[in-house]
Amino acid sequence: MRIAEGIDCTVTEPVISRPQGAGAVDTRTMCLGIRKLDRLKINALCGEDIAFFDHCLLGGSGAISASAHIRPDIFVAVMALTKLGHHDEAAMLFASLKPMIRLLFQEPNPSPIKQVLSSLGVCANELRLPMTPVSEVLAKRLGLALARLPSIEDVAAHLARSRTDARLPHVDSPKRQENSCARYLLQYRQAHPQ
Repeated sequence: MRIAEGIDCTVTEPVISRPQGAGAVDTRTMCLGIRKLDRLKINALCGEDIAFFDHCLLGGSGAISASAHIRPDIFVAVMALTKLGHHDEAAMLFASLKPMIRLLFQEPNPSPIKQVLSSLGVCANELRLPMTPVSEVLAKRLGLALARLPSIEDVAAHLARSRTDARLPHVDSPKRQENSCARYLLQYRQAHPQ
């Protein structure tokens, strides 16, 4: 089930709790009562790339993300660091990804993603009509944004350090974890208004 803005849990909960409901994709993290879905054993997936960090803080299960094709290691690290309670490191890694995410949606999808994947040698920058390649200006901006992302080795080092000194989330009660994440999310939003 894909959940859009303005749909409340009182509507979604009965629908996705049916046997056919395998999970829910939230296009705006705050629409879903992720904790309620967790209680129902329903996977809550983030469907809005730029909201992924907030989604992780609220206990989401993962994402269906177009931009994760570029650097899936960063998405995996953000989720893992959040689960380990290393919110500042997760926020820093995700902040490095935000400019790329914003650029990837400046022109119709999948053109920008194909441009970046092509520059990485993953695939050819071929599109079927009516899709067209990105503009030269966006192609240059995407290249610069890609160069600014942390290296794969740096991301792996963040994870390795965090796992060494991890405060394991399962030690705390679920309610305490939820309060900790909610406090952090509020502090983060106050410090980084968008």
